[in-house]
Amino acid sequence: MNVEYPYEQIEGMRPEEKCQVFKSVADNSQRDVIQYLKSLSEEKAEVLGQFWIFNGFHLKATRDVIEVLTLRDDIWFISHNGVIKLDYQFGVEVESRNPEWNISKIMAESCWLAGYSGEGIIVGHIDTGVFTTHEALAGKWLSPYWYDAVNSQTSPYDDHRNGTHTMGIICGGDGFGPFQNDIGVAYGVQYIPTKAFNNQGMGYYSWIDACMEYLANLIPQGLDIRVINNSWGSSNGSDLHWWNIILNWKNLGIFSVF
Repeated sequence: MNVEYPYEQIEGMRPEEKCQVFKSVADNSQRDVIQYLKSLSEEKAEVLGQFWIFNGFHLKATRDVIEVLTLRDDIWFISHNGVIKLDYQFGVEVESRNPEWNISKIMAESCWLAGYSGEGIIVGHIDTGVFTTHEALAGKWLSPYWYDAVNSQTSPYDDHRNGTHTMGIICGGDGFGPFQNDIGVAYGVQYIPTKAFNNQGMGYYSWIDACMEYLANLIPQGLDIRVINNSWGSSNGSDLHWWNIILNWKNLGIFSVF
């Protein structure tokens, strides 16, 4: 939508208050165009989702409807529902180490010795899901929080493996504890998993957007999510689709990792 959020006016507000402002602006600015689209037949236009984490909506529409939308002053831009494909390489068996080489490479142990384990931090995760009962991740999922934009399943799962792999790098193991093969940098965190990619490692923009907003919607519920991990990328470096979402995460105190 062609309406910006009032970033200067909300400076100093608490994150949950900023969420309410974002939602109010999005609802008010989208109201007229949504009413127009809903007045059309489903064959012509179907609103698939409205969002506040960016001020916009997802739509399935005929060409003539889209052409009408391009003429509206309240529409900023229209984009296709693109696709991201994970570049995933399956692992191989290696000699057991504790901790694993990646921990030593970045000297994470020095942070652990200084008392920084990630304890008390909540990490959001957007990927293929997570196998939450994996022995390296046991007890770290912040139940019951989970969102599946692909298959709408109510319990966490991972039918691809990339998500479990990346979550392991974030927090797998127990640092100096008895668990072997520690690969996680911040073993003390709790995480909230979401699924935006299917079992082939493919994710529509709309799935990713839905997961991004789900995590942001937890802020007003009192969940202090500090980091959201996105172990995926795009070869289209000029695509600004997620620019405003990341900006709004930042305004809510969330650090985005790509």
